Amino acid sequence: MPPLNKHEQWRDCADSLKLEAQERFRVEWMIYYEKEAEWNAGKTCEHFGISKKTFYKWLNRFIGSSKDIESLKNISRKPHVLRSLSINETQEDKILNLRNKYMHYGKNKLKILYKKKYGEEISCWKIERVIRKHKLYPDKKRQSQIAGKFDRARVNSKRSFTKLEKNKNLWFLFRMDILAIYWGNTKRYILTAVDHYSKLGYARMYKTKSQVVEYDFLHRLNHLIQQPLENIATGSEKDFTQHFDIAFNKLKTNIFFSWVNTPKHGTGIERFIKTLEYEWLFDGNLDVDCSRFNKNLTSWLIEYNFKRPHQNLNYLTPIEYIKRESKKARLKKRISPADLVERITDYIKKLEIAEIETLSVDRISMDLNVDRKKIWRYFKKEDTITLKEHIFRIKIIHATHLLRYNPELTVKQVAEKIGYNSYSYFIQIFKEHLGFTPGKYRESEKKK
Repeated sequence: MPPLNKHEQWRDCADSLKLEAQERFRVEWMIYYEKEAEWNAGKTCEHFGISKKTFYKWLNRFIGSSKDIESLKNISRKPHVLRSLSINETQEDKILNLRNKYMHYGKNKLKILYKKKYGEEISCWKIERVIRKHKLYPDKKRQSQIAGKFDRARVNSKRSFTKLEKNKNLWFLFRMDILAIYWGNTKRYILTAVDHYSKLGYARMYKTKSQVVEYDFLHRLNHLIQQPLENIATGSEKDFTQHFDIAFNKLKTNIFFSWVNTPKHGTGIERFIKTLEYEWLFDGNLDVDCSRFNKNLTSWLIEYNFKRPHQNLNYLTPIEYIKRESKKARLKKRISPADLVERITDYIKKLEIAEIETLSVDRISMDLNVDRKKIWRYFKKEDTITLKEHIFRIKIIHATHLLRYNPELTVKQVAEKIGYNSYSYFIQIFKEHLGFTPGKYRESEKKK
């Protein structure tokens, strides 16, 4: 057999080293660079569709190793020096105490509670390592199943559903569901409700699903938020339509149902029910006596709404989130046109005669802290005349008062006192409103 040329030897060497497809492709780069492109890097990059930066990186490595094929193999990106976990025994004990007390809380919630209790920052990763080290899971069997599920998901990854963008207004939408509890021959119903935006949760146990029961639950929920229940979404029309119609009509609440087989639409209420089950109900708190159960449930609801940080709320509690959003709503509260016009007219009525001279739209805007354009727009919408015309009338009324009761003042002085430096313009405005000049008005008043 004829001896192999240099480039064929490179290919044989790649076969013997069992290079991967990407690594073998780099061998072809070098062969084309020397054989076809005649050491023209630009031509080689154009042929293979790669950047010059990438090509020169591997070319320099290849030439630097005296054209050793092994230099074209992939290089591990693992750092040479790995960081070690820096956590002392004191921090570990503090994390253990928090985890044992709040076994169902995640690492992000424990991080918030750790800072509140001990006054120092700690990373979520340290909390996670301590939990793994001591295997502090409420259900170890279930945790192993979840870990296996995540491992399978990494291999067969799926694209997540697109989230719907919603306008975040407090109390606009409540999600409701019913949890049925069976204890031997006894059956109980736990009615649950969650505000879609603030995640405020409420629940109560009942013996039946009657109209009285449904109305009682909605009435208590209405009393809790001190706001009307505008919209309520439920997951099952079968569970709610039979008993809730009368209660919804009494409270003037709109109800609508989720589509069939769309659990993503009720994620808020489903998450609340699972939290209620795994963090409280399954910890030995089940009681078929409704009065005792509801009394104990109230204590848990206080913890859920006042103390438990929520990831969807940027680790605020529902009550903290409600306070923040309520403050924003008060700051952004819009003034109705009727209210603004009433405020302006009251403001003008309280002005002294000496203050009429400087009365203008700009002054009203500054004193009432309202945008000048909004004043113009709202006043025009609510009144038959413009604000400028209204100011003219107020000034003319004060001018007649001065002409009648202050005979020592000339017409020009009267014009200056109500804010008109132009004598002729004042006479023109006065005549347009009353039909005669200021001088004739004064003479007619003297005759009376």
